Amino acid sequence: MSEVFSQKTTKAVVPITYSTRCVEVDGVHTLEPSRLSLMTYDAACYVASTLGVSRLVIAGEQSYTHHDDTTGNVLDIHTPAIHRGLELTVLKNETNRLLNTPHQVDALADEFSSDDSVVVVCWGFHERRLSQGFKHKNRLPAIDFVHTEDVIDMLWDDMTVWGDLATRRHMFRDRYDLQVDWDIVRDRGLTSFEKRERVTRWAMKTGHSGWLLKLLTKARGSGRYDDIDSFALPRMGSTH
Repeated sequence: MSEVFSQKTTKAVVPITYSTRCVEVDGVHTLEPSRLSLMTYDAACYVASTLGVSRLVIAGEQSYTHHDDTTGNVLDIHTPAIHRGLELTVLKNETNRLLNTPHQVDALADEFSSDDSVVVVCWGFHERRLSQGFKHKNRLPAIDFVHTEDVIDMLWDDMTVWGDLATRRHMFRDRYDLQVDWDIVRDRGLTSFEKRERVTRWAMKTGHSGWLLKLLTKARGSGRYDDIDSFALPRMGSTH
């Protein structure tokens, strides 16, 4: 990761986010960023600031048909990029809802040229799936991957950022609405997603450029909701 941070020509930092969650508050359905998405967004903001890059780009997944906002829009409403000195571009395709990795890769490949250099911030279990999708594109920017968990590790260990131990735990739990510390998230939540990811990797490899996952999503008419709950246990379901 230090090699990535030393680059000077990065055009944009790209957080790879997950679906939003739809919650009911006083009888009204609203969207909130999933914990996995918010952590990746925070990590990407940190990477961008460290690199001196002002632009974030999110391939915005529209999780729910009755909400126009994508995950990128929901994150920007929750924590405006401009308040961190960053410019956020949310990519949205009017012909589909970017409900899976192949669609998101398509949108990102169209956004950048082969002369561009970008840093993609994602969870470690997600990188291989993304790499498989990108390698089938004709025009591809230079891509460096940074793992969300590596950045959160740095922030968790950095006393100047998070304060003393008690303050650090309180700020982390409050930020992500968790009842457990980061080490539980990493050991319990991420390990479970890593095991489940094997099936998706097989579908990406079998479908090459991602046609198989696109077909499955189109047939279902819905996406998949991925997150962890307040105890860092995996939560999976369908969006609509």
